[in-house]
This record gives sequence, C-alpha cells and structure tokens, in this order.
Amino acid sequence: QKPVINGETVTTEEIKILKEICGNDKNTTIADNLGFALGTFKVVKTSLYKKCRFITKQQAAMAMFLEGLL
Repeated sequence: QKPVINGETVTTEEIKILKEICGNDKNTTIADNLGFALGTFKVVKTSLYKKCRFITKQQAAMAMFLEGLL
C-alpha cells in the first residue's frame, strides 16, 4: 500500500524527493543528488508541492514526519 500525504497517494520516487527536500541542502545539491538538472528539479518540486498542497519546506517535513516517512 502506497503512502498517502494530504489525501494524495505518493510514489516511492516522490517520497525520495520529499526526503531530500526536507533536509538542509540547497536545491542545487538536491538536484545533483537526485540526478536532475536544476531546472527539471524545480519543475518536479513545484508539481509535487501542488499535488500534496504544500507551500513551504516546513509543511512538507511536518507531513512526512506525521506519516512516519522521516
């Protein structure tokens, strides 16, 4: 069963991205870690934030924590 954040089912790849976002690294480092170009990472991040209804990194971290994913 896939995890659900704010009513949206998230994939293993999306969880991996959110875990990276919830750390202290900057977008450039996160993009490198995930193998994305910076522009691609920003598009993916924006899309994921919209899907999960996040506005801030802190909201993402709290939701991940509450779902037991951090």
